[in-house]
Amino acid sequence: MRLRTTLCGRSPYGMALGAALLVSAALTLTPASPAQAGPVDPHKAPGRCNTDPDAHLGAVPAPEQFFGFPLGKGQPRVLTTEEIGKYVEAVGGASDRVVTGTVAHSVTGQDLPYAIVSDSHNMVPGQLKKIADQIRSLRDPRSLRADKAARIAEDSPAVVWIAGNVHGGEKSGADAALKTLYELASGLSCDVAKRNDNLVTVIMPTQNPDGRDASRRTNEYGFDLNRDWFARTQPETDGKLEMLRRYPPQVFVDAHEMGGRQYFFPPNADPIHHEIADQPVNWINRIGAANAAGFGYNGACGDAVTTECYFNYATYDLFYMGYGDSVPAAGFGAAGMTFEKGSSSAVEDRVQQQFNTQWATTGWAADNRREVLNGYYSIWQTALAEGPPAPWSRTRSSSRRTPSGSRCPTSRSGRTSCCPTGSSATCAGWSSGCAAWTSRSTG
Repeated sequence: MRLRTTLCGRSPYGMALGAALLVSAALTLTPASPAQAGPVDPHKAPGRCNTDPDAHLGAVPAPEQFFGFPLGKGQPRVLTTEEIGKYVEAVGGASDRVVTGTVAHSVTGQDLPYAIVSDSHNMVPGQLKKIADQIRSLRDPRSLRADKAARIAEDSPAVVWIAGNVHGGEKSGADAALKTLYELASGLSCDVAKRNDNLVTVIMPTQNPDGRDASRRTNEYGFDLNRDWFARTQPETDGKLEMLRRYPPQVFVDAHEMGGRQYFFPPNADPIHHEIADQPVNWINRIGAANAAGFGYNGACGDAVTTECYFNYATYDLFYMGYGDSVPAAGFGAAGMTFEKGSSSAVEDRVQQQFNTQWATTGWAADNRREVLNGYYSIWQTALAEGPPAPWSRTRSSSRRTPSGSRCPTSRSGRTSCCPTGSSATCAGWSSGCAAWTSRSTG
């Protein structure tokens, strides 16, 4: 949850390249046919995928085996920080699709574990580094020709991040991320194979282990880590940013909780920051449609449906450049998204709904991998073509620069204008009379 502030004004790219150079400054760093009947090696996936969605590698510990209960439906309690770390390590040791490590250490010295999962041929020595190098190269069209970029988009997996629990008391996203990890690490279905063939998925279950242990929003220093993306004052933050530089995402999920028993996923409320490119906004909106289709439960909230349902276009905008959706979107060109689940729901429903949206999101990314990678390269091409950012007195529209005094741009979330209804003010730079500051208690 977070406190939002809204302000009119946006354009598509602007300082995108400058933001990319800033965040990268420290860097040096179709479904197959069904499987034939017969015995399955418990340690290695067969050459073809299985039509049975419940088929898994026996060597990879299932949550029921490891914890004594399932994750999602049937889950009686949330996991401890220690359980999360041990499970990530166990899955990494049992699956040739997974590599694990530590992103950073918390104030008290706890590990922030991560797992990277993809098809086993992407995880052999040197291949994962090659994929990461290729994705990073798409961010600089000055040194990568368009024909080479097209070949990367044709051949390379896209990078998807799933990060949870940046607010320590908002725990369900971390548990769901482990369910996603298990499915990708051990599943034998064609649904899993599609994701692993087309994606490298980086899973960071908890960004705030000290806060999780204390069921507290902040880290041990009392700092809200979802306000530290740009300030970078806390030890948990820099390791995460370095990992993002090594594996730049095209899709980034930041899993939160809020009050009540509903669920939010984008499309976002207005405003959308003018320096976020059109491509990720388009991807975000389309991922929202995929999440709606895969959500289950009571579907969309409405007059007759008010619990265990989803909503969008409200409360959660994409404006402030300091959150786990807007920083990946503006700084890395990703479809950065906040997912918010109501904390009053039962544990099993909170975790299952977080998993459903994570699974739908990775499915969309796998289905649209080539388009996303081509668009990712285009973001930085456009940023170069636009040149350096304009002086603050100059105005940008949602698609290109416009003369000072032009009308406020219309919404790119696909819904409404960012300006107050009936306003006749103009968006002349940052002194726009169209500015409307509103505060919301949000994630």
